Amino acid sequence: CTHYPLLKRAIRKFMGRAVRLVDSAEETAKEVESLLRRASIVRKNGKGVHSFFVTDAPERFIKVGFVYVRSDKGDPVTVSAVLALADGTVFRGQSIGAKGNTTGEVVFNTALTGYQEILTDPSYARQIVTLTYPHIGNTGATPEDLESSQIYAAGLIVRDVPPLSSSWRAAEALNEFLERGRVVAISGIDTRKLTRILREKGAQAGCIMTGEHVDEAAAVKAAGKFPGLKGMDLAKVVSAKRTYQWNEGSVWQDAKRPPIRSAQRLHVVAYDFGVKRNILRLFADHGCRVTVVPAQTNASEVLALALDGGR
Repeated sequence: CTHYPLLKRAIRKFMGRAVRLVDSAEETAKEVESLLRRASIVRKNGKGVHSFFVTDAPERFIKVGFVYVRSDKGDPVTVSAVLALADGTVFRGQSIGAKGNTTGEVVFNTALTGYQEILTDPSYARQIVTLTYPHIGNTGATPEDLESSQIYAAGLIVRDVPPLSSSWRAAEALNEFLERGRVVAISGIDTRKLTRILREKGAQAGCIMTGEHVDEAAAVKAAGKFPGLKGMDLAKVVSAKRTYQWNEGSVWQDAKRPPIRSAQRLHVVAYDFGVKRNILRLFADHGCRVTVVPAQTNASEVLALALDGGR
């Protein structure tokens, strides 16, 4: 494995002892952890990246370095990735999500927060989303912030992903969320340059490919084969497959929800053409009983539900 000299210096400073880093990732982790057990926090993610936080006082923690290890097969922890646009523009970076390839319409979003909501927004189906804010993933991922039951974005492009997320609400890291959702993503590219291209030329067909030996020409060719969104009936893709009841209100406990009296509850039927959960939550917050129906539901079926209102 490789390591930063700063790690050794920090251990020597705070523990008064030197540390020897060995080739075996497991032995490295055990050796360093035993040295820092009394005065540090040791975290390890699922990819074999050990992150060490050293402190000389409980209230002061200093990130001193990382130990990047290789798998038993010798594969590097970080996997290369490329983003290719149909016009031939290629960006090189690192894979931060699922392995493989993805194609779609490359667009950008300028929001500073809400990356989970963006990724799970059905309106981003078949689109590869570029987030212009440079640091994405700081707060990890939580099931409370989903706008649908799955990630609909075809891919994700970011400038930088912090090695560790920090939030009391986080259930997992962003890269773990992407891997579990089978979403191909890339980081470490110049998102400002990409955004200028999209701003001046409009949305572009693109392809993200991951792997140690990515064929850039093949990525450009794959991007060029993307047919575009024009004419796609995406409502059929993102719509619910069956009718269901929605009862969940806003996540936050201090949401100002009016008192609900069963005799006064309005029955609202919402057509799902890609509805976001927050819209349904707001209906529930206002005391509505919500029934969600698929996009192909005909009017007679809706009227038979005895609704008080429709959307």
